[in-house]
Amino acid sequence: MTQKENQEAVLLRKYEKGKVTVVFRLQDLIQKEPELENIYRELALARENSDRRSEVAALLNLGDKFRSTGFLEVAVKQYDLGLSIVREIEDSLEEASILSRLGQTYTYLLQLSPAIEHHKQSLEIYRGMGDRSAEVKQLAKLGSTYALFREHDRAINCFNEALDISREIEDRSKEGAYLSSLGGLYLDSGKVERGFKLYEQALTIFDEVGEDDPRANVHHNLGTIYLFRGDSEEAFDHYEKALTLYREIGNSYKEALILKHIGGAYFQLGQIQKAFDFTQEAVQILKEGNHSEADSTIKQLNYLQKKLNKKWWQFWL
Repeated sequence: MTQKENQEAVLLRKYEKGKVTVVFRLQDLIQKEPELENIYRELALARENSDRRSEVAALLNLGDKFRSTGFLEVAVKQYDLGLSIVREIEDSLEEASILSRLGQTYTYLLQLSPAIEHHKQSLEIYRGMGDRSAEVKQLAKLGSTYALFREHDRAINCFNEALDISREIEDRSKEGAYLSSLGGLYLDSGKVERGFKLYEQALTIFDEVGEDDPRANVHHNLGTIYLFRGDSEEAFDHYEKALTLYREIGNSYKEALILKHIGGAYFQLGQIQKAFDFTQEAVQILKEGNHSEADSTIKQLNYLQKKLNKKWWQFWL
């Protein structure tokens, strides 16, 4: 069988949020993603020249490309091939990197056991090498995987360890990030006040280092906590700060989400017209960006429209 025939015979399953959505032939995908053909050529050339490191680089490029386009099982195969080679040539740094990639890909496939196992193997290699910066990043990935599967205690342990290391190596940006992650975990566990204090600590650091996107995220979360407490004035103050920052950095998706949440907050307060106005603005942005949340937000907007119409009819009656 020729390489082309082999490519045409291979069926690829695309994943979105753990569900198979599309099946492609590899050759069809290559036509949609021309960069893949160039990578396959690089792979073939590396194999012809017995250049093992270039072969690994091409396999990782393929894996990254397949993973980014949702073809997760195919990405795993590329990473596994690369992993076998780096173990043969005893490249521990590259081995840890590939194991981390596999951990992330299995996480996207919603396969907890292999995701955790690969992340742990990567973490042990970085620890053995004494690479504290890589170790702290890998701890965060492991913690995020535990959090995704609702294993909050283990996730908190990972992020606490990552927080300690980030303080040891004086990485303020990472310290803020892990405080924020811990805040979210405690909030998700129902420990609102603990989460609130951690978010405040994170915000102080983000203000200090000038990182707008995480600062906006924390303002967003603090707004939600204040709304939960019944303090709408503080809630809207934080929401407005988040909205301003998202607009300044040009993150239209998060801008739409905060607009949607502000609309929801006004709805809780019984201010239907304001809820409608903010939700309508969110819908416009989501539609322009072809985001999946557009449909559900349109349904919310239609519901608000009905509430407004009913309100006006009651007024005239």
